[in-house]
Amino acid sequence: MLRPAHLFAIHEVMVRVFDEGKQADRAVERVLKSNKNYGSKDRSAIAFHSYELVRWWRWVNYLAMLKEGAGTLYETGRRITAYAHWKEMDPPTLKECKQPGLEQVQERVGKSGVSPAVWHSIPDWIQSLGEKAYGEQWDGLMEALNQPAPLHLRVNRLKMPLGFPEEFEEMELFGQDAPDAFILPAGTPLFKHPLYQEGLIEVQDAGSQSIAPFLQAEPGMRVIDACAGAGGKTLHLAALMENKGRIISMDIFPKKIEELKRRSRRAGVSNVEPRLIESGKTIKKLKQSADRLLLDVPCTGMGVWRRNPDGRWKLRPDFKDQVQAKQAEILQHYANMCKVGGKMVYATCSIWPEENELQVERFLAANPQWKLEDQKTLLPGKTDGFYMARMVRQ
Repeated sequence: MLRPAHLFAIHEVMVRVFDEGKQADRAVERVLKSNKNYGSKDRSAIAFHSYELVRWWRWVNYLAMLKEGAGTLYETGRRITAYAHWKEMDPPTLKECKQPGLEQVQERVGKSGVSPAVWHSIPDWIQSLGEKAYGEQWDGLMEALNQPAPLHLRVNRLKMPLGFPEEFEEMELFGQDAPDAFILPAGTPLFKHPLYQEGLIEVQDAGSQSIAPFLQAEPGMRVIDACAGAGGKTLHLAALMENKGRIISMDIFPKKIEELKRRSRRAGVSNVEPRLIESGKTIKKLKQSADRLLLDVPCTGMGVWRRNPDGRWKLRPDFKDQVQAKQAEILQHYANMCKVGGKMVYATCSIWPEENELQVERFLAANPQWKLEDQKTLLPGKTDGFYMARMVRQ
């Protein structure tokens, strides 16, 4: 049952996301941390309604006949009621959540005369690009991207070489596609769990877990993860390489490098050298030094909208153009760190062709010393959406 404290918290998240431009996950985290009296059920109710309103913002505003700013507390209550009617849930009984009525919502749910962008709950320009890129497949992709994502975990084979933890064995496993991945059921405590705190398991989408093996790194090799972030794929590479060889894990953000160091200690990783990219000289010093090079480049992040539903509202056409230019720049300049005979994987968590296969085609056309060996697109559904291309330097 939704309580007044829940409504106030959800409204605060909406203000942070839609009026102040904050990221949804950070807004939810900040609000939950602001009240130490919240129990697990309180936290669950606040997080659920916050993420669902963000995910379905345009559609719910249409159902509730509201504009797209966060508005007042009563407008947040109105949206929650409209969402409940649409999902055939019992509406809240709070005074702030009295309208709209069931009949009013049912009249609008039929989608008659409504733009697909409204019931997909995305901006018009994204709908247009999606239809152009994917045609009839687009509706199914948006349906998948509008589903909440389950929590995927990876077993750390450095600390657990065989099998899965006994208490997790009955959970859904992925098999050959991601042999170390499994799904944690909703509501299962994780971050205080001893297996997580001791580094035996890591949070990582099963689709993301397919990228490190795609690089074909072997124990003893020199590997560069040039856009490492907080190091999820670096840690996976270290496990695949059995802690042998060397992984230079790089990023432009000092905080991410520090987080990588912390995660490496917890995971028992000893072959990783974190390195901050301070200028172009950092890249030049590593010229033709890597047997394997991973470029998990910045992107629009459309493939992970299940987990980051606010991404659709943060994305702008000019940013999409800017990030594509940045991808091309990184691919052109960072590729030189790979040895002749070495391999490079270009990867994104986007499903836009312009960021993926078309980006690779342009690079190969301008750089005949590189040959495409394999490429793969994982469309959102069972996992998040990813693209990866493996190239060989001749």
